[in-house]
Amino acid sequence: MRQLIHIPKWLAWTFSLSWMACLVMSYLAYWVPVHMSTILPFIGLAFPFLYVGGVLLFFTWLVVAWKKSWWLLVLLLLGIPFVGGYVQLLGSAPASPRIGGMKIMSWNVNLMGLNRGNKQVKLKPIAIRDSILSVLHEESPDILAFQEFFQSENYDHIAMIKKDLKLPYHHVKFSTARSGGRKSGVALFSRYPIVKSGYVPFTGDTHNFCIYIDVIKGQDTLRIYNTHLQSIRFKSQDYETIEKEQEEVDGYWRIFRLMRKAFMRREGQAHTVKLHAERSPYPYWIVGDFNDPPQSYTYHQMMKGMVDAYREAGRGLSPTYAGKFPNFRIDYILGPQSAWGVEEYRLLPVELVDHRPVVAVFSAGE
Repeated sequence: MRQLIHIPKWLAWTFSLSWMACLVMSYLAYWVPVHMSTILPFIGLAFPFLYVGGVLLFFTWLVVAWKKSWWLLVLLLLGIPFVGGYVQLLGSAPASPRIGGMKIMSWNVNLMGLNRGNKQVKLKPIAIRDSILSVLHEESPDILAFQEFFQSENYDHIAMIKKDLKLPYHHVKFSTARSGGRKSGVALFSRYPIVKSGYVPFTGDTHNFCIYIDVIKGQDTLRIYNTHLQSIRFKSQDYETIEKEQEEVDGYWRIFRLMRKAFMRREGQAHTVKLHAERSPYPYWIVGDFNDPPQSYTYHQMMKGMVDAYREAGRGLSPTYAGKFPNFRIDYILGPQSAWGVEEYRLLPVELVDHRPVVAVFSAGE
């Protein structure tokens, strides 16, 4: 602490002001549309680090010059609602699901592990696929949502899942098939009868999708959306730039442009999905890979009129992305605000691909 005293106060004050200004801008990333500022989404990515740094600054000024610490405290208090998107300290303990509860599971399975570029675990692709199926069998969800689902002439995963998991109903949307009938996309499997299914189209040249199903559960008709919003589409050279911290201007500029483009597209896609969902005549859920953290405009749009299963029943951290960047929560299960309550939320500690699966249990109100 004595060393801090030797730092010129004007310099310490300037640094603190700059840091807290960045923290406030990370707050704004939640509210301001991306097309109005393409810089704020980048600052929003740094929110957890900025907030922790702000806490450290507060305690430092509390000791060194406590009269100057109050404004830091005010700014930190303003950010408390956002902290809950990253960490839950008082979440409810997992409870035994009520009779009639609905278990939803969402997982970006990265081509069912058959992607030759997968380096998450040192297993053969087919062993990864079989391990994925084992996890699914153990969880036995009522509604199963896949992103980057894979199907081919040699691997009929639709038939496997319908038979092994006893999920007789499904709806899937694939991108253009390649040689050997290989195709990927988003899929929904259901234990409940599907009375209607559909597709929410995204504009522009994209391989990302959103689909939905209307299912009959008891006396209720429910709608579930499965969405995979715009990916950044990093290539191996981009990961090498991040991992090795290469000081190549061209490499970092390429990463910046890819991320900015993805931010912009996700804004439009989130509006499209939400506009469609708000016209639903039934209670609806939105699950899937949003490719954006909680401190983002995408999450803000999706959350309107909804509850986040993690915020309601989660505990600790929930970093759903297991890859190199960004290691945050980007996979979600959102449900209706009324009638259905969240009984349980879990992030499964499974790192077979670059995403970890999430599970939530919902029960209808009395």
